[in-house]
Amino acid sequence: MASIAELRRWRPEQLADLGRVAALKLHPFAALNTAFLDDGVAVQLRTQPGDSRPLYLLFISTGAAAVAAHPRLLIVAEAFSQAQIVVDHVSLGGVPGVTNLLGEICVGPEALVDLSLIQREHAGHFHVSGLHVEQRRGSRVNLRTLSLGGSLVRNDVNLQLAEEGASCLLHGLFVGSDAQLLDNHTLIDHAVPHCTSDELYKGLLGGSARGVFRGRVVVRPHAQHTAATQSNPNLLLSRKAEINSKPQLEIYADDVKCSHGSTIGQLDADALFYLQARGIGAEEAKELLTHAFAAEILDALPASGLAKKLEPLVLERLRAAWQEASP
Repeated sequence: MASIAELRRWRPEQLADLGRVAALKLHPFAALNTAFLDDGVAVQLRTQPGDSRPLYLLFISTGAAAVAAHPRLLIVAEAFSQAQIVVDHVSLGGVPGVTNLLGEICVGPEALVDLSLIQREHAGHFHVSGLHVEQRRGSRVNLRTLSLGGSLVRNDVNLQLAEEGASCLLHGLFVGSDAQLLDNHTLIDHAVPHCTSDELYKGLLGGSARGVFRGRVVVRPHAQHTAATQSNPNLLLSRKAEINSKPQLEIYADDVKCSHGSTIGQLDADALFYLQARGIGAEEAKELLTHAFAAEILDALPASGLAKKLEPLVLERLRAAWQEASP
C-alpha cells in the first residue's frame, strides 16, 4: 500500500492502471475526480502469501467549513493473490461537505478481492462513489456496499467480466430516514462465456426517504453459458418513503441462466401479530423483523467482527426510520 502522490513522483510505472479502467467520458464524477486528483491510496496485492488480516482504509471528512474531497483508490491484484479490504467513510462534526470517491480495481487471473465499502457520514454530507472493476480469467470479486448515512448518496458500480471463468458477488444494504436520497446504480458486463454473477441489494426506508436501485446485467452475444442472478427486495417503513427499483437484464446470447426480480412492501402483519401474541411489544417486534431483513447482508461480511461493530449503527438507523413512521 502506498500514496498515489508518492508513486507519481518516484515510481510512476506502478500506476500504469490508474485511469485505465474508468471510462472518464461516460462518468462525469470520475472525470471530476481525475481533474482534482492530488493523492489517494494504491494497493498492490502480491502473489506470495502474506498477512491474512483485512486491510482497513479509513477516509475521514473534517474541517470547519464545507469542502469537497476527491479521494482516489487503485487496487491491482496480481495473479493468484487474495485480500480482504474494508473502505470506511466517516465525517467529524456537522459541517456539510462532499465526498467524490473514484476506485479502480484490476483483478488478475485466479485472484480474489473481497471489498467492503461502508458509508456512515453525518446527515448533512453528500457522498458519491464510483467503483470500476476489471476481472481476468478465473478471478473472483466480492463487493459489499453499506449506505448508512449522508444526505444524498450515490453509489455506482461498473464491473466487467473480461475473461472466462470470472465470477462476482455484489451485496448492498441502504437504510434511510428523514429526507435522505440513497441512489444505487450497478452494471455487470458479461463480455465472455462461462462467467457468473450474483447480485443482492436490500433497502429499508422510513420518514420521507427515497431510494433508487438500477441494476443492469448485460450478456454479450458470445457470452454463452452465463449464469446471472439479480434481486432487489425493499421495505418501506412509512407512507412517505419511496423506492424506485429497476432491475434489468439485457441478454444477447441464447444458452444462459439468468434471473432478476424486485419486491417493494411493508412488514408482514401476520409476523408482527405472531410476535406480539407471544409477549413481544410492538416496537420490539418491528425492530426484530427489520433487523432480520438486514442481517442477511451484515452476516455475510467477511471481516471478523465487522458485522458486530456495525450492528449498533444499523439498529440506530432503523429506530430513526421507525420513529419517523410513528404517528
